[in-house]
Amino acid sequence: MKALGPWVGPKKEGYRDWPVFTEIRKTVEFQAAFMEIFGEPLTTVTVVSTSGGQSMTEEGGEAPSQNSQTSADSVKVSGTGQ
Repeated sequence: MKALGPWVGPKKEGYRDWPVFTEIRKTVEFQAAFMEIFGEPLTTVTVVSTSGGQSMTEEGGEAPSQNSQTSADSVKVSGTGQ
């Protein structure tokens, strides 16, 4: 990934979604290289409230527990680094 950089080969969405990277995405080295090359964490979590509350984005962390959501909230996880 470092040799290719962001200009050649898979784009960040490919590294996040392509099945060929499923196992290697779990490694700290892969996640660190992704951050170095693309300037953002491999996994991002976006919590959007549809019940009129606030929405927030948590990058590179784990998804919020179900206890912290109301039934009208939704969670979108981008990437499968975990």
